[in-house]
This record gives sequence, C-alpha cells and structure tokens, in this order.
Amino acid sequence: MKKNIFLAAICAVFLCSCEKNDMRQTEDSRSGNGVKTPKQLNFSSTDEQLLYRTNEFSFNFLAYVSDNEEDRQNIILSPLSAGMMLGLLMNGATDETLAEMQTTLGFEGLSQDDINAYYQQLIETLPALDTVTRVSIANSIWVDNAFPVKQKFIDINNQYLHATSRNVDMKDNNTADIINKWAADNTNNLIKQVVSPGDIYSCVLILANALYFKGIWNDEFKKNDTRDQVFTTLRGEQKNVPMMHRSDNYRYGESKFGQILELPYKGGRYCMDIILPSKETEVEDVAEELSVEEWSNILNDTYYPEVNVALPKFKLSYSRNITNDLQTLGIRRAMQTSAQFSLISDINTYLSWVKQFCYLSVDETGTEAAAVTIGGLEATSAGPQRPKDFIADRPFIIIIRENTYGTILFTAIIGDPTEE
Repeated sequence: MKKNIFLAAICAVFLCSCEKNDMRQTEDSRSGNGVKTPKQLNFSSTDEQLLYRTNEFSFNFLAYVSDNEEDRQNIILSPLSAGMMLGLLMNGATDETLAEMQTTLGFEGLSQDDINAYYQQLIETLPALDTVTRVSIANSIWVDNAFPVKQKFIDINNQYLHATSRNVDMKDNNTADIINKWAADNTNNLIKQVVSPGDIYSCVLILANALYFKGIWNDEFKKNDTRDQVFTTLRGEQKNVPMMHRSDNYRYGESKFGQILELPYKGGRYCMDIILPSKETEVEDVAEELSVEEWSNILNDTYYPEVNVALPKFKLSYSRNITNDLQTLGIRRAMQTSAQFSLISDINTYLSWVKQFCYLSVDETGTEAAAVTIGGLEATSAGPQRPKDFIADRPFIIIIRENTYGTILFTAIIGDPTEE
C-alpha cells in the first residue's frame, strides 16, 4: 500500500458538495441585516456532464499518483486546483495541444466557452455555498517583462477565471518572493514557498491557482475523548497516534471497497467522505478501481445508523512535481517544443513544468486544507526582439578566420580608423 485511505478519499472529493444540485452561484445577495446568505445552484445538463468528467479526472489523478508515489506514505492532491491552472493554459492552446488537455481533464467534445463558463461558476459559487465553511479560489498570471503576451489571452482568463495578471522580471530573484507571497496570502499562510529563483529564471510565463478550504464539523469531536491508539501504517509499522472519538447517526455504507462514512461540515454544503478498506484489501487497489460510477453506486447504498467513529488527528503537507503525471495521463503536446500556444503569443512556448503543493489538517473542530498548483512556460526560441545597438565609436578588435575549423587568418586592433 502507498497511502492512508483516509487521505485518498479526501483527495478525490474533499471539495465535493454534499448535495448534487448545489454547485452554481447566483448574484451575491445579503439579508436585510447585512449578513451574507448562502447561494443555491442548479446545474444545466452541460454542467452536470462537466462535473461528472472532472470528478472522473480526480479519481484517475489519484490512482496514478498512488501507483507512482515511492517515498511518501501520505498523498494529498487537489484535482480542482490542477484543473483550474490548466484551464488558464487552455485559453491559449489550439489544435492537438488543446484537444489533449481537454480530453485528459474530461472536456472532450465541449466548447472552450462551456469550459470557461463552468470554471467561472465554480470560482464564483464554491466560496458562497454557505456562511460557515470558508472556501477561496485565486488564479494568477505572471508575465516576463520582455515577453509579448497577447492581451486577449489575459482578458479571457480575467473574465472567466478571475485571473489577475502582473508583469515581472523573471530573472530578478525578488520575483520568486513575490509569487511565494501570493501563494501564502491565498492559502491562509499555509503554503509559503512554491518557486525558487532557479525555477522561474528561464520562464516567460507563470500560471498559478490557489485553493483554500476550512470547514467546521457539524458535530465536533470532544477533545477529552481524544486518546492515543495504535495505527498500522502503510508500511506495516504500528505507531501510537492521537485518535478522535464520537458516536452519532452518520451516513454510512459497506461495499466491496470496505466501509464508507460521511462527516458533514456546518452549513450542510460540504462534507468529508472516508473509505476504510477491509484489512485484506490494499488501499491502492481501491484507488485504482474508484470511478464516478462506482462512487455513485456506493453513495446510493448508504443509510444513517449510529456509528462509533475513531479518526486520526493530524497535520500533513505534500508536494509533487506533477509534470510527468500529467504527461502520462494524456497532456503530452503541451510539454513539447512543438506545443501549440499561438493564442498566448506569437513566440512559440511550451509548458516546462507543473508542481502542486498541498496541506491538510484534521482535528476535533474540523478540517483545513490548501493547495497551490503552479506551472511555468518557456519560449522555444528567442523570437523577435528589439534591435541591439552596436556603435563602434571606440577602439575595437577584428578577427578574420575561416568558418569550418575557425582558423584565424588575421587579427587587428583598430584604435584610429582615420589613420592610414
């Protein structure tokens, strides 16, 4: 096994709504006393199709990382954050590059307008589903001063994905600090460093998404009931961990995957689903088999008995370069020098790297989670540049040589071209 199943369930759906029809925001409104009121969403058939497909990407993403994580026993991912960062990039892609990205993320056959509208709904709605759970989503584009980005690319991402844009000097070490501060500011200071000066030095464009979630349990665990218990790790080691306890009527079910439990957050619009495999079942096998259809079948077979819950209390961070993961999942052309990003610039570019940083904390009060997905684009060639000035108004050297081997025929120093 390669991860804790509790984390697996969270990673796949930790931002899923507990009610299917609560996924689109209307215009912001407030009650007469100035208190913000929750929004209601009603998905169109296209929206439902998009939701199904993006959730399928979530399970595929989790399964692949689970199979290929060699070092860490815990995995935390945000498929939503990854999808939105790639959503920014799709607005600059064409032809095969765009088709591969859309297919991998589950958008095959849909228009870019539909995809943009879908992401716009999520960005404007998820933070407003209830008045208790805190959700924030931020997108940003960082453009090197010397890179001629097309304004339409900036405008579309600002209009639909609410992306801010800023011109910077990628070769200035302070630029990494500026981007890292943006990440910290948009994750409640949980994720403080996502790039180094070396990461961005050769980049002409940086795209980033930040996602933050904080939910309070509908029924909190009592701290006095938390006590150390033995936990068998992924590698078979037995360790004492602080285990929270609570008994109540919860949504619960059993399937071929094991036991399923739903823990709701206050406000009723968000929940945490947990899959606990049987002792004979490998957790990565569960991750491999999970799909939207399987998940739907599991939830349809749940009921509300009294359940004695014991859940570990923890704080975990996880980061991963997901460049190769995305390539294997199907996004290949975007990461080749032949990438088709003509809607970004007339200079040819390609997606050089993508990284994701995640944080997850679970305690008696609730859950806090954050993610930043960031990608860097490099130019495949220098492209058109401003003409350089070469004014030989001072002494200079001349070397005359042959081209094949560099054999020098003459050298000279010209100190006064008027002297014969």
